Amino acid sequence: MMRKVFKITLFVGVFILGQNLPSLASDKVGTTGAAFLKIPCGARAIGMGGAFGAVADDASCIYWNPAGLVQLTKKEATFTYLDYFEEMSFGYVGYAHPTTAGTFGWAISYLGHEKIEGYDVYAKPTGGYQANDTAIALSYARGVGKEFSLGGNIKYINEKIEDEQATGFAIDLGGLYKIENFSLGLAVQNLGTEIKFVEKGDPLPLNFRLSTAYRLFNDKFTLAVDGNLPNDKDTYFNVGGEYWILSSLAARVGYRGGPKDEGNSVCGGIGLRWKNLGLDFAYEPYGRFGDTYYYSLITRF
Repeated sequence: MMRKVFKITLFVGVFILGQNLPSLASDKVGTTGAAFLKIPCGARAIGMGGAFGAVADDASCIYWNPAGLVQLTKKEATFTYLDYFEEMSFGYVGYAHPTTAGTFGWAISYLGHEKIEGYDVYAKPTGGYQANDTAIALSYARGVGKEFSLGGNIKYINEKIEDEQATGFAIDLGGLYKIENFSLGLAVQNLGTEIKFVEKGDPLPLNFRLSTAYRLFNDKFTLAVDGNLPNDKDTYFNVGGEYWILSSLAARVGYRGGPKDEGNSVCGGIGLRWKNLGLDFAYEPYGRFGDTYYYSLITRF
């Protein structure tokens, strides 16, 4: 029965992707607001090139595919810091709490800008101003049988530029099918209202993600692929792998086939585990924009 449900869900997801292919094209670059929602979370996932939608087995899955929350057997918190380009910094905090009624969670992501210099119509300096972006997500996931799980997020979004603010709301939906060493995921991100400054509103950066992952050598090696179909860029793919050299040391590498304005890149990272603590590091280049470095801490209790 569950396999039939999954096949129907997958068919519907592929159908939606197909119907949106003509409209979700590169001629809409720059037409969405709240661009910070596209910044990925978790150094482990970034080290794998962002191919994490079907892996989704730590608290960062709230971003990638909330259905993955059911894979967590302990309470878990994760903290990520990103040394971003253009004098910006990004932080993410996520928490997952498994119960007999399903797994609950929450996450906060924050993008802070250094003081931005302002200019008038005559190109004369008018002094600096502050800007920041915040998203708060409440999450829930539950297993539907032994092989299939469903999850979702409800998100509040806020952008602030000096004294002006824009707010919006969105939901994320996810499904995960896992059998033996194989998993398949489907997620819809940022389905919601326009985000509006003063009178003009912009749609949120909607994205459809179809993912697959396969584990080998007693789960020491994971190979994953994600396909992304955003509403403001071309379709692109992420491919990545993770290998646990020792029980406490992992090496990761990935290929991010990003949209044209960002370019493709090879990512990499390492992970350390000791008892219920984990530390991850990842490197991701963004071409002419510069290089980015992710640092994540995970604790289970």
